[in-house]
Amino acid sequence: MAIQNDFLRGAIGHLVYYELNGKQVVRQQARKVKVSPVTLAQATNFGHASKLSSVFTSEFKRSLNLPKLPSLQQRLAGSISRWLGAIPLNEIPAASSIPWIENFRLNTKGELNYLFKNKLRIEANPGENLKLSVISFQPLADVVAPPETAAVHCTIAVASCNLLTPDLTQVHQVNFEINYNRNNFPAQQYDLNVQVKPGELTLVVASVLFKGKKYDTAAGVQDLKWRPIEVIGAVYG
Repeated sequence: MAIQNDFLRGAIGHLVYYELNGKQVVRQQARKVKVSPVTLAQATNFGHASKLSSVFTSEFKRSLNLPKLPSLQQRLAGSISRWLGAIPLNEIPAASSIPWIENFRLNTKGELNYLFKNKLRIEANPGENLKLSVISFQPLADVVAPPETAAVHCTIAVASCNLLTPDLTQVHQVNFEINYNRNNFPAQQYDLNVQVKPGELTLVVASVLFKGKKYDTAAGVQDLKWRPIEVIGAVYG
């Protein structure tokens, strides 16, 4: 219905008349867009993924002293959102491996080369601590490193979040160093001191720092192309 005094005000058909800065203005009436339940659920889950991403990135920035990594939180939120899809959060099935998250690179400019990454394996059993198994390998043959590398320093950071809250529930960190030579690095197993619990999403991140004669042994190479930081394990209990 439209009312006319000095100006015509209101809707006639698909047109809306109103006053703006003393002038008569007309525009088309906004169309109502129907949103499907699936689209609504995906939007809701994406918002939740953003919260989870914020918690995880804050923790890994703290534990790994991360360099500046553009769009990290947004990219991780996208990966978590792909996993959540449109399923109600209380119906997400348990998973010992989440492909959309497990190969996520926090630093897009650096990458764990396949041969080395294949030596790092996460063992996840419900109700037990996560374990990292490192298969015996020859560093010089299996790890791609910058010239004159003397050692490879690995930090494994683990963080768990309650899916529904989302709150940080468990954190742990393991460090080990590998001499960069032709000698075999023996097989190792590390207790990551974080349990696989129902309703918790756990991410395991490997951060590698190369050390050598030409760079500070305390800091290592800071060039992002030589700073692989990747998720090597993603588990939902």
